[in-house]
Amino acid sequence: MLCFDSPVKPWPGSSRPTTLRGIVAALIAAAAIDFSKPFRKVLYIMRGPPGSGKSSVARLLLQKHLAAQGLRWNPSQPGAAFSPICRAFICSTDDYFTKVDDEGDAIYDFEPQRLRELHQKNQQRCRDAMELSQTPLFVDNTNMALWEMSEYVMLAEEFNYAVMIIGAEQLGAGALDLRVLQMRCAQEAGRADGKEIPSTTLERMISRYEPLPEEVKGVRFWNAAELDLLKSAKPKPRFRYAGLDVETSALEALAAIDLGPFFWEGAEQPEGQRHFLAARMADRWTSPDRLHVTVLYFGKDSKRQEAEELVGRTFAVKVSGLVFIRGGSLLCATCEFSSDDYETLASLSEDWRPHITLLFSGRWRPKHSNDMLVGMEEAVRRMEAAPEAGSIEVEETQLDPVSQPDSMSTEDVVKRPQVRQTMHDHPHGTLQVLSGVSVSDEANLDLCVLQLNAPLDLGNCDFKLF
Repeated sequence: MLCFDSPVKPWPGSSRPTTLRGIVAALIAAAAIDFSKPFRKVLYIMRGPPGSGKSSVARLLLQKHLAAQGLRWNPSQPGAAFSPICRAFICSTDDYFTKVDDEGDAIYDFEPQRLRELHQKNQQRCRDAMELSQTPLFVDNTNMALWEMSEYVMLAEEFNYAVMIIGAEQLGAGALDLRVLQMRCAQEAGRADGKEIPSTTLERMISRYEPLPEEVKGVRFWNAAELDLLKSAKPKPRFRYAGLDVETSALEALAAIDLGPFFWEGAEQPEGQRHFLAARMADRWTSPDRLHVTVLYFGKDSKRQEAEELVGRTFAVKVSGLVFIRGGSLLCATCEFSSDDYETLASLSEDWRPHITLLFSGRWRPKHSNDMLVGMEEAVRRMEAAPEAGSIEVEETQLDPVSQPDSMSTEDVVKRPQVRQTMHDHPHGTLQVLSGVSVSDEANLDLCVLQLNAPLDLGNCDFKLF
């Protein structure tokens, strides 16, 4: 918690206030807050990352309003942020992660899996307070995206509360300055024990901050009916990965490819109808929502920004072959690129194996396509490394005769299945069947690799977020 009289970083080239108390005084003056009507129903929506000063400003404003109502409360006293009177008027989802003991000491225990549930509880808490006409009310969440405020604005309209939005623009230049926020968050005074904010989290929050639309900017109380842009705000799509959209071109190029008897094994499919399109239409298999070449799974990957910068570019894609588990439970196409394009795309993802998952069934999922390609590569390496045909490979942990204990016989050594290969003619190329291959946690599989006579050109494909 910031000291109310401690300096905050001023806005460059301005005469803005440089303390939190000064910021509050400036807000009161700019919005012409009328304390002569102490029970006017007002809702303040605070915005900004941890350490921006929003909670401290909220408590100072609460003190002013309570004083106008004839109540004395000191926001500077120890534990003020966790006091019942503060929690009665300031609605923060963080309160549900903060436990206060009999002495007033607070312990913060963040449970990310409960975040959605507790945001809904905080909204209900605000509704309950509005039903009782409590005022002033504060929503003290980060609210970095516009849609995160929409539910509270709709509540304000329902219960006829005036709304003021106080964001980073009003809290001083340090409110979005990573270095300043790191310094403030490192200060323990007034914070619950255990509330540590990693720098990466702060940086991500800063990047997510959405300024208010021009139509609703300004320090003033709004009639909630005027805030349609906030009430209608929606979350941005949450993309899971980045890659190349090949849906149309891949279907056109691969539709007539004969997958052969090894793929259709166990299915009564007449010869001449064993092509990819027939398999795609069969109930036995599932297709991805959209055919694509995955380049980068987002998760916590730091290269998301680099991926976003490639959106809109096109890359020439060629299909060089098909790989599938015998019986057709998993099928993917291997892809190739020009050296420059490959270098650009591979820089986003370590150990990249460009492919298109085409079909899957049973326990197999699209994510296993990469495992299948890893298994294929490992099988080829084992065959190339075999000293002579028919030799049996054992785990690398096998002890040599010198170090092997007398009590251990050669029968005790765990044996790996020997990889064998057979070659078959195929109308579109050469089909290699590798036996004894491990994929993911399943061993001794038959893997079929169809190397096409000539790569299939999918043309220029768009780089997108999915």
